[in-house]
Amino acid sequence: MKEWITIFLAWRVVPITMIAFWLRYIPRHNWIATCFHIGLIVLSVAFAILFYRLCALTLQGKEKKVFQLVNFWRDRRFYYGISVFLVGVLFSLLSHGAIEGVRPTYLYTGGERKVNFYSIKEIILWAFKKVGYDVFVDFREKAVSEKPDRYWEIAENDLPKYVKGANLNNRNLTNADMYKAFLVNAHLHHAIVDGAYLIQEAKLGEANLQEANFIGAVNLTIEQLSKAKTLYQAKLDPELLGQVKKCCPHLLEKPKEETDKKDETK
Repeated sequence: MKEWITIFLAWRVVPITMIAFWLRYIPRHNWIATCFHIGLIVLSVAFAILFYRLCALTLQGKEKKVFQLVNFWRDRRFYYGISVFLVGVLFSLLSHGAIEGVRPTYLYTGGERKVNFYSIKEIILWAFKKVGYDVFVDFREKAVSEKPDRYWEIAENDLPKYVKGANLNNRNLTNADMYKAFLVNAHLHHAIVDGAYLIQEAKLGEANLQEANFIGAVNLTIEQLSKAKTLYQAKLDPELLGQVKKCCPHLLEKPKEETDKKDETK
């Protein structure tokens, strides 16, 4: 009996552990790492089934039969193989919906609307929401940049001088929830921030937004962008881009530091 309990636990613990790693990493929206995790899940399931079968045959005193193509549909191993393949397909679809899906506005506001069950992206996002797991980066009301000690005693205009900005360069922050996030001095060089949810309370003072993609960002305002350090080659919706050109066109120019570095290398 103890042997069967051990086999039962081993058969499930390893795949469940791999799934936990996959689930924990999904909000990073990194396809390379996610594919690696999917591969580990498939391998762990395959080996779990294989070892379970070998142990079961050994404990029952049965001999392992050679797999034959004739009447292969009668062999359980054929269905085990299909099961492993379907596990890979399932987690690939879940990953596609979680990474490529767009968070609808109603998910921010708590409103309700009919879900399009013909869309994989919407179904998967809806399913994750139902189980209470957010597949997008969540900076909601968090101090992403490091605040100095006793920061409340420092005047708001002087605060950027003492804040250690968060390094978010090259990060995929698609549909990230940045409600009231503290991003002063943050570095978002090459970051993808399209569809992110920001409101006035999200602080972007002196943030490096060079080449960041803000297309479709929700409630991003010119007041927030005007306090950034640079918007050089940043992607913005046409309306916001027009406002930036009117009020602070200098933010769209190449940063002086970068220009100086290029001059030094000549």
